[in-house]
Amino acid sequence: MKRSQKLLLSLAASAGLMFGAAAHAERSALGPGGGHGLHRCFFAAQGNDETFKACIADRLTEFKTQLAIRPDQEQLWDNVATAAQNSAVTLFGKRARLGTLPADAPSRLDYQADLLQTTADGMKAVSAALHDLYDN
Repeated sequence: MKRSQKLLLSLAASAGLMFGAAAHAERSALGPGGGHGLHRCFFAAQGNDETFKACIADRLTEFKTQLAIRPDQEQLWDNVATAAQNSAVTLFGKRARLGTLPADAPSRLDYQADLLQTTADGMKAVSAALHDLYDN
């Protein structure tokens, strides 16, 4: 194997490790019960968008109950739930492509970078909505 191929494979492996850390951070940052319920939704849905959306909605309802959202916080909570739902649905769509990725390392690295950026963008949107909720 050429030195450049080894380097690209190492970079792709590193990106995979970073994705794992980002995914763990995403799950952990979502509050009571961790994000493990959201993570389970990815596996429970088995590629079915509607099953995934229903699972996410159920998990968000659990979070709302655990947070004891007051009536005057309903609109702010709706913003959090919408941001979380949008982020999760976007990630679900991107992760569904995992089986159809090209075999070459540069393309896989591009995919990982896009997935990490999507994760970061979603986390920022949820974080902003949560700041509004917690500031109230």
